[in-house]
Amino acid sequence: MSSLWLILLASNLLLPVMMLIFGLVLSKRPPKKINSFYGYRTRRSMKNMDTWLFGNQTMGQYWIRYSILGYFLTMIFMMVIMNEGDDQMAMHSLILTTILLVWMIIPIFITEKKLKLTFDEEGRRK
Repeated sequence: MSSLWLILLASNLLLPVMMLIFGLVLSKRPPKKINSFYGYRTRRSMKNMDTWLFGNQTMGQYWIRYSILGYFLTMIFMMVIMNEGDDQMAMHSLILTTILLVWMIIPIFITEKKLKLTFDEEGRRK
């Protein structure tokens, strides 16, 4: 096990860990006020407090689920590339990082769809 592999493992685990932390915060303690600084901030989620809480809690729940899957994906991926050369490990790690970044964005589309299904255009529950 090379020191580069350990560094790549730690750096690749940062995204799933961040998703887990922010997911827990958003789902358990969403921001109390609608703001443009912190929270799940989209046009649809910022309509009113109901949409705000729903959007933040939904996004948080998905990020928790996706972080756990991202963790296992990272561990499996890193075990597969453990014995590769440094250049190949770095390239494969970059591919994994790209996959994890896309993985981090997917819940946005799901949350927006759930907001659209739950609320009308004015932010009232259907």
